[in-house]
Amino acid sequence: MYSVDIDNYSNLFKDVNYDLNKVRFEKTVNVSVVGPISDALDSLGIPLEKVHLIDIDSIPKYIIPVDDSLGMEWIGSTEIFDDSSWSEAIQPLGFESPGGKLEQQIRTNIGAQMKGVNSGGYFRYIFDFDGDLNNLINPSLELMIDDGYVAYLNGIEVGRQNVSDEIQFNSRATVSRDDNSVITNFYTEELPSDLFKVGENVLAIHAMNRTKNSSDFILGLQLLANVAEDDEGSINGNWEGTGESDTK
Repeated sequence: MYSVDIDNYSNLFKDVNYDLNKVRFEKTVNVSVVGPISDALDSLGIPLEKVHLIDIDSIPKYIIPVDDSLGMEWIGSTEIFDDSSWSEAIQPLGFESPGGKLEQQIRTNIGAQMKGVNSGGYFRYIFDFDGDLNNLINPSLELMIDDGYVAYLNGIEVGRQNVSDEIQFNSRATVSRDDNSVITNFYTEELPSDLFKVGENVLAIHAMNRTKNSSDFILGLQLLANVAEDDEGSINGNWEGTGESDTK
């Protein structure tokens, strides 16, 4: 559920399944939206701003684990887990054979740390959100990855691709992706808004190659969201109201 100040928008509810002649507006109204909430708000004329919570050229911290000593603590907040000893570098991170298709996409080469050591690595992206969480609409994670991953937001798994059910520190991806697909077909995960926090957030990625001796690897991502402008008519609670619905 999302809410909007009705005073300026009651004449705009043409796409909502309610008969406005039967609804008595008291400030807010319950509505049912099919499809992305951002599309519904756009149809109501409510301004949305596309924001990058994590940019494609951000600087994650990372480590290539050599044993299971980190357990699952590494996916937690900085209050729970100390990542001060980890390396950090501009993404996309990876490695490629000279002249390979991924070479021009890679900003930081981590082949010396990863290749031949482990098929996967741990990557932590720390970002702040200082707005109203009720105004955060349709956050989505887009990943350029060779070959698989498990993603966690604030300690909760939010997506996985090309990995086995049981994940260990040295787990491998279950498939090997074609380089053209890696570059042109990003994986997208729609994230629950209620997992975000005001202040610090941690996106943790366990990225995996098909084998530890693979000739190439890449991880690059961005985290996007729509944010409703915090002015008259913006989202700030639940839509509530009274009246007779024209749907049964």
